[in-house]
Amino acid sequence: MGRLQLWSCGGGRQSAGIAALIVEGLLPRPNHVCMVALEWERKATYRYVCDFIRPAMQNLGIPFAFISRKKYATKDFFGGELGVSPLIPAYTNQSGKASKLSEFCSGKWKYDCSTRWAAEQPGWKARGVDNWVGISFDEGHRRRLPRLLWFQVSYPLLDVRPTRVAGCLAAVERVGWPEPPRSRCVHCP
Repeated sequence: MGRLQLWSCGGGRQSAGIAALIVEGLLPRPNHVCMVALEWERKATYRYVCDFIRPAMQNLGIPFAFISRKKYATKDFFGGELGVSPLIPAYTNQSGKASKLSEFCSGKWKYDCSTRWAAEQPGWKARGVDNWVGISFDEGHRRRLPRLLWFQVSYPLLDVRPTRVAGCLAAVERVGWPEPPRSRCVHCP
């Protein structure tokens, strides 16, 4: 039967590109699509997903689930040893120069929630899951090593069909969708 292919849709330009490439038959069809509903994303992101990406996947017979961050996240806006460190992508000059504090968007609020949700799906953990993440070729430095044997991260825009953001936007245009918004939360600087 093989490992289950789960695409974690982020709702932005790379996600729209992955969806368009699936529609075109240039990427294989995943078994399932999920998107963590952070509830902090810009409304334009959710609108785009609901108007274009989700219906396209459903037309191909691919289930699409929204996952509740509130149900699966163990961290919110504050964390650290005392629970007072901001976890949002904020900037500081504590070191004498402007620098970005660590953020938990992709890890604690997306990857971990997707992992916990997938672990609850009957038979998925035993079968194994390849979790697609939409990192394009021009941001390959964001690639991370897998943390779990049963839940492996996969990068279709790096490994299956190397594609840059411009290629994602071109695929979106070819399938007749409008340009997708950049995905980000309303509190992101």
